[in-house]
Parts: sequence; structure tokens; C-alpha cells
Amino acid sequence: MNWKLLASFALAAAASAAAADIWIELGPASAGNPGFTALARTIVESPQAACPEISIDGKAQPMSRRATFGKFDAAACEAVVPAAAKSASIGGRALPRVNPKPKKILVLGDTGCRIKGGAEDGPADGSSWRIQDCNDPKTWPFPTVAASAAQEKPDLVIHVGDYLYRESNCKGQKGCPGGPYGDNLVTWRADFFTPAKPLLEAAPWLFVRGNHEDCKRAGNGWFSLIDPGTAKSGACIENAPPYVVTVGKMKYAVLDSSDADDVAPTKPSKKFDDQVTLFTGYLKTISAENMSGGWLLSHHPVWSLKEGKKQLDILNAALEAAWKQAQPSGIGLLLAGHTHTFELLAFSKAEGHPSQLVIGNGGTALAKPIKSFSKTDPVVTRNQINQFEELNQWGYTVFTGKPGNWKLAVDNSSAHKDMTCNIQAEKVQCRK
Repeated sequence: MNWKLLASFALAAAASAAAADIWIELGPASAGNPGFTALARTIVESPQAACPEISIDGKAQPMSRRATFGKFDAAACEAVVPAAAKSASIGGRALPRVNPKPKKILVLGDTGCRIKGGAEDGPADGSSWRIQDCNDPKTWPFPTVAASAAQEKPDLVIHVGDYLYRESNCKGQKGCPGGPYGDNLVTWRADFFTPAKPLLEAAPWLFVRGNHEDCKRAGNGWFSLIDPGTAKSGACIENAPPYVVTVGKMKYAVLDSSDADDVAPTKPSKKFDDQVTLFTGYLKTISAENMSGGWLLSHHPVWSLKEGKKQLDILNAALEAAWKQAQPSGIGLLLAGHTHTFELLAFSKAEGHPSQLVIGNGGTALAKPIKSFSKTDPVVTRNQINQFEELNQWGYTVFTGKPGNWKLAVDNSSAHKDMTCNIQAEKVQCRK
């Protein structure tokens, strides 16, 4: 038996399997990489598996295996791609190049297929269920959304968080599609990597952590596979420090708000006070980065409207309180997800806030549409919201322009533009 030949076949098979999921993500600046670090990633099937090689400008180089968090059943391999590199590939498959001056930026979020027992964000006790049929594109359209988004040929993709929604075993439940669930590689592939494949191949990504990737949910998978930081193997981190990525003249501040509270407590809460203190410090850190009209990326929005029992409610309590204390300067736009719809909130000039965009309509079950918006609503007047736009359907948002003068188009999964807006400082004009 030719053991060398068998070993060669085994290595080739391992490299092919590892290259099943490949992408480029942008992390903070590092030695020799000012502004940002382009990180090539791929997944190996177990934390002990050998990493494949990466070819950069035709020269094979080793990839390093990242730390695995908790008991996650797979690992990511990584290599830094120099900004001057003309080409890079893993397993013969080309990786997208980083455009140093991106002209088209595509944003989406909240993309996973919801399968959860119990109350919303509560224990899976079977008292109630929220189920999407993951095999029906009319019910869970993320594969279609991702394929359509890839056709846009963006220069950069931003995901504002919440990748894994298949949390519970819905066996025996009416309308249950079956399939994997929980924080493991099979579920991550089903909910994100496989449907996102054409978009991962189309452009580099900026990833934002969502509350579905907090330490109670899919945090180990997040840190093992996606997080761009250098955290060591061990316990999941509740809130990682913010960082800024600079591409060309554009700055993107990434805020990990995965553990932020939506609603203010009815009685004194040390946890809530600690969150406000933490996020106030993080916002001050970002403000000191001289954002120059750049974007603040966070999963939880600072402001987002939702229908309450008697009047409108606003999310997020912890971030809103922190914003009031920090009053960060230089930020041109706030981008977030969490609320499963598209919302645009613009504020009075006196209030001085940048516009808040909520882009949480990537595929998971949509939120209830806003039906009672009124400029006399207490929430609206308290926050001096002078313009509100909503598009309650699945899709993504494409930005073109430059800091201080952005044009955005909200598209559905058929690549039909449903709304266009021009944003110039506090002035917003939208057309449906």
C-alpha cells in the first residue's frame, strides 16, 4: 500500500474541505498594516485539524489556526493578506481583493432562520414557538437575499450582527423544518456560511457581533470563527472593546453591543448601570478616534422605534443613556440591526445626532411594522425625531457616495430598489 500517496490524497481532501468556507474580513490595524488588517479565513472541521496553505501572489504560505472557544467543534485558519497583494487563494479558490477606496458598500443584518422555543429571547421552555421554514425561500429568504446582493458587486460588505437563529430542537412542533440547531459548525454553515457563500466571495466583509452571538447563545462560534480580534482561547467575552477600521478616507468604528439591554429596568439595577458606564467609556474611546464623518457600527441601535402597547417605544435603553453621557463627536452615520426591519431616523439640527439606520431585514422573521408614527408621540418629541422612514420587507441596503454625502438604496431580494435616500448631515431626503 502506498502510504505516501494515501497521505497526499488525505491532505488534498483536507485542504478541499477546509476551503469550503473562505472569506476576507477586515480587522483593526496591525504592525505593517496601517488602517486595517485584511484577514483571510477558512474553516477546518475540528479544533485539531491541520490548516491548509494560502497562495498570495502565487507563493504558497502557511495559515495559522485560531484559538477555539469553549467546546466549539471546529476552528478557523487565518493569514494576513498584505494590502499590496494582487491575488490570494485557498484551495485554488480566489479570495476577493480589498478595494482601498470602496465606492459601493452593502449592508445587511439579522439574517438567520428563526427556530426558537419559549418567549422571545427567553428560555426554550416550549411555551411558545417562533419558527421559520428554513427550506422555503418565501419564509426564510436569506439565500436569495445573499445571491441578489452578490450581483451588486459591492466593494465592501457589512453585516450588523445576528447570524445564528436556529437555537432550539423543534422536533414535533407544527411547521418544524428539522435540521441542525445550536452553536456548532453544522448550524453555522446552515444558517450563515452556506447561504452567504456568493456574497462572501464577492467582497471583503466587516462583521459586527449581535446579541445572538452573546455568551449565552452562539458566542463560542463567534469567537472561534469570525471575531477579528486576538482574544485567547478560554471563556467567552461579554463585551469586547471597540476598534476602528480605516479604509481609504473612511472610518468604521465597530462597537460590540451584543450584551446591551433594550429596556431600562423599573427599579435600580447594578447591571444596567454598569452597562451604561461601560458603553459610555467605549463611545468616548470612539469619539477620540477623530471619526471625520465615519460610521459607527453596532448591532443594537442607539435609537429604534417599535410598536408599544399604547404608544411607540424606543430601543436601546443602555446605549441611549450612554450616548447622552458621552455625546460622541465626528460620527456621520449610525448603522445597526436588531430590529427586524429597515428604519431611518433623522433628528433635529438642535439635537445634533447623526442619522440612525436600522438594517435588520436580512432574512429573519420581520418585526411588526410601525403604524402609529406621529410627530406628537412622546418618544418622538423627547428625542426630537423629525423624520422617520420604514420599509418592512426583507432585503439589504447599498451605499454610494462619501462622508457627509451618502446615497442609499434599499433593495429587496429581487434586486428591486424600493427606496432611495440622500443623507447630507442632518438633511435627509427619501423617495419610495
